[in-house]
Amino acid sequence: MADDKNKNKLVDDDYGHRQYVPRPLCEQTTFSCNKLLLFLYQLLYLFVGLGLFILGVFTELERQNHRHLNNSLSLPVALVMFVGLFVAINAFGGIYGTLKENSLLLKLFLSFTVIAFVVQVAIGVLAYIYKRRVVSMVRPDLMFGVEAYSDSTEITAAMDTLQSTFGCCGITSFQDYETNPNFACTAGSSVPEACGVPSSCCTPQGLSDFGEEMCGQGVRLNTTSPTGRVYIDGCVNSFTFLLSSRLDLVGAFALGCAIPQVIGFLLTYYFIRRVENNRCWYTATNSDLYQAL
Repeated sequence: MADDKNKNKLVDDDYGHRQYVPRPLCEQTTFSCNKLLLFLYQLLYLFVGLGLFILGVFTELERQNHRHLNNSLSLPVALVMFVGLFVAINAFGGIYGTLKENSLLLKLFLSFTVIAFVVQVAIGVLAYIYKRRVVSMVRPDLMFGVEAYSDSTEITAAMDTLQSTFGCCGITSFQDYETNPNFACTAGSSVPEACGVPSSCCTPQGLSDFGEEMCGQGVRLNTTSPTGRVYIDGCVNSFTFLLSSRLDLVGAFALGCAIPQVIGFLLTYYFIRRVENNRCWYTATNSDLYQAL
């Protein structure tokens, strides 16, 4: 049995020296193709991780403008940033393991890729759940922003940014500022803001005609004065659309990047098997060569 085994692996060269038989060309080609495809996949995986992280960073920067009004995107955005960084680091380790044909690094890469896959699917599901609840979550926060306008600089800045960015005023209409004690018509004539709205509700034409301080004052005394002077539509639809679109983007990117990873699982698994088979083959061959010598 041992002679038959040696005969299959060892041959004499032209000088009578014993040497091991090279692996079949087709098997070497398959191994090289698997290695190349896995490397390209891991390179793409690295860019996906960086893309997720960058998407999370930009979404977080945009969320910071409204964080005092609504914090509903904090969990999905934090998960996207974490997974993106995790995927990028994992991909870098996988690339190194592939180039060095290190089975331990490749097994770690495969394990962490499966974990990242599960988390990405969870992000997609969370984004879908949050999108369905976004209207019910946004309305109370916007109402709080209207009622507490001028109570703190953070809330004032958040409402001003929201209203000036989307060209809106209040929640459903500019009349919502009646719920704010400073802007209510019952505040009395001694209060300049009475029956008015913040200057961030003013249109460019209103600011040009009346100035920032006077533009929003007294606009709710009758129904004709706001025309062209301030925005009369509320912000709930615009803000809901913003959050929904961001959740759509986060969910679609997370799920879209997760599904092709199944191919990466197979490429990594088969490459690990081939690396270990090659190691066993060369180990056995060198042992036979040593015994023959």
